[in-house]
Amino acid sequence: MHNANLPYEKHSMKITQDDLKKILESENSPIFIDLRTPTEFSQGHIMKSKNIPIEVFKEVIIKMNLDLKSPIILYCRTGRKSGIAANILYELGFKKIYNFGGINNWNYALEK
Repeated sequence: MHNANLPYEKHSMKITQDDLKKILESENSPIFIDLRTPTEFSQGHIMKSKNIPIEVFKEVIIKMNLDLKSPIILYCRTGRKSGIAANILYELGFKKIYNFGGINNWNYALEK
């Protein structure tokens, strides 16, 4: 489990919505994960994001058998779950962790 004494920001880099939009519009966009519930995800999500609810996040990431150098971008509703997920990725050995925070930071169109 995550260590509550460590600030989440220590393990991830912040990313702005404009930088995120440019990254997502490129052909080789990184793994982009929405940590909200499937219901929240279906009501609107950022393009190219994959829904992996925080409750199953660690197990799913382990099963995906990703390269630890793979860039991963995280977001949720408020930024709390993405901070927890960033810490999990750090503990698993991932090196390129980006925390977009909450979906409210996104002012562009959402997909449904």
